Amino acid sequence: MAETFNRFKKPFKSTVIYGEDAANELFRAISIDSNGKLIVSTGFDGTNTQMIKTDEYGRIIIGNKSLKDPLGKVSLFNERITDSTDILTSDLTASDPPSLFRIYVAFDTELKLQVVRTVGTDTLIELLNEGNNLLQDSAYIFDIIVDDGESINFRAYIDGTGTTIAVLKKLSVIEKFNIG
Repeated sequence: MAETFNRFKKPFKSTVIYGEDAANELFRAISIDSNGKLIVSTGFDGTNTQMIKTDEYGRIIIGNKSLKDPLGKVSLFNERITDSTDILTSDLTASDPPSLFRIYVAFDTELKLQVVRTVGTDTLIELLNEGNNLLQDSAYIFDIIVDDGESINFRAYIDGTGTTIAVLKKLSVIEKFNIG
């Protein structure tokens, strides 16, 4: 029998993605079972209990769903890049697909930013910012969905010569969360 150490008079909203509905669940009780495991009860009558644990990255797991902190994928600062070539030395993949990658970028040159998406042997070029130039010395944030079996990289299109150099002031990519 679980020992309840805190029972709330009013349920509180959580930001936990829980179950197939991925709704904001209402917590009713938190308890510790006979093995010392933390248990969350989400049902209005204290039922529907789920064990809380952490994975190898320290993310909170409720049942089999993860409350995952953003995972840093890459961070570059003040790097010289060449027109129309891959910016990253290796492609990025989702660690828990499908995932949302949040990209923060700023360049010293006006240019178009492309996502290079590869699935198997097929590669697609996707223009960010609706195909419009990113302005010099301006910061931009983009969200990109990366599915299972896909990898992505980035290219800066300046003039298409493959020789023009620009400075990538900052590029950060985080894997925000599993969206499946």
